[in-house]
Amino acid sequence: MDENRIQDYRNLIQQLLHCPSGEEPAILQANSDLLDLGFVQVCEAEMVSPPPPTLSPNLRQCDRRY
Repeated sequence: MDENRIQDYRNLIQQLLHCPSGEEPAILQANSDLLDLGFVQVCEAEMVSPPPPTLSPNLRQCDRRY
């Protein structure tokens, strides 16, 4: 997987996380070329990443519990 593709996956993840509710299907359809095993692998990797340092201590505590 090349860095450009990984960045495309991350951009798609960010779009999905920050879009208004209900717009997800349209975003996925518009980016269907990115919906492959690589996308799943990047999603999994992003999920196990530590929380950003700017995340409030209370949210970091919740993140550790779940």
